[in-house]
Amino acid sequence: MEYYKLKTGKFINRTDIEFAYEILEGGSPYDGPKSRDRFIAFLDYLMHKTIEYRLEKPSDGDVRQIAMARQPVKASQLYRDLHHCTISEAYLHVMDMIVEPEGLGGES
Repeated sequence: MEYYKLKTGKFINRTDIEFAYEILEGGSPYDGPKSRDRFIAFLDYLMHKTIEYRLEKPSDGDVRQIAMARQPVKASQLYRDLHHCTISEAYLHVMDMIVEPEGLGGES
């Protein structure tokens, strides 16, 4: 799954973009060649106006960044994608990240 950071500091994924397109255009970006071309134009517009950057190779650091942006569900989805675990296990890990700031590990 592709993730993008918005200029507002929040994060979205490819599914969010496709859903926004479906609402605005009234159809799926995969309905045919013309729809696909319009979707690419829509994505290009977002890349210039709304999206700051795309997470090229998401990592645990990106999970932490998304969690700290107060988006624990998105962070959990990315963690699940990276570690192939259940969404509940991912959510528990993300909540631990939020509660325990970086560098303040409990181990002595």
